[in-house]
Amino acid sequence: HPATHGVLRLIVDTDGEVVANCTPDHGYLHRSIEKIGECVEWPMFVPYTDRVDYVCAMNANLAYCVAVEKLLSSDTASRVEVPLRAECIRVIVAGLDMDFRGEPFGPIPQLLSLADQVDKLQAICIICGEPAYCTQRLVNGHPAHYHDPVIIVGAQEMYEARCRRCHKIPKD
Repeated sequence: HPATHGVLRLIVDTDGEVVANCTPDHGYLHRSIEKIGECVEWPMFVPYTDRVDYVCAMNANLAYCVAVEKLLSSDTASRVEVPLRAECIRVIVAGLDMDFRGEPFGPIPQLLSLADQVDKLQAICIICGEPAYCTQRLVNGHPAHYHDPVIIVGAQEMYEARCRRCHKIPKD
C-alpha cells in the first residue's frame, strides 16, 4: 500500500539464490538520526518520534518538544525561552465535523474546540441551494436510516451536501 512506503523491512536469509527464511520487521522507519543530529547543537535537534504514530507523526514530535520545554523551564539555570513564532504556528485541518446523523464525527470537533480561530467552509445544499451544514447519506436514492453504520467508504453518489432543513434521518 502506498501509505506504508518504507515501514516494512524484510530480513532475508538466503541459501545461494534461494530464500531460506524471511522475517518481516513491521514498523521499520529509517530515520538517519545520526546524520541529522551531527551538524546541529542539541537545542536544534528533535529526534524523530514518527514511529509512535505513522498516521499523525507530528503529534509525537509535539509531545517530545513540550516535554523538553517543560523540563527546561522548571530549571531556572537552563530556562528556555520559546520563540513567539513557535507559539503561533498556523495549522490547517480539513475534515467532516458531523456524521450523516448530524452527530459529532471523529476528532474534528475536539480540534475545533482547541483552535483560536476557525474558518468553517460549507458546501451548497443540492436540493435548495442554501449553505449545507450536513452530509446526507443515500441508500438506493433514499436517506440512510439512523441505525445504519456510520462509516461506509463510497462514491460521490452515496453522499450529498444538505442544509439542516433538507437533511432527513429516518429513525424507524
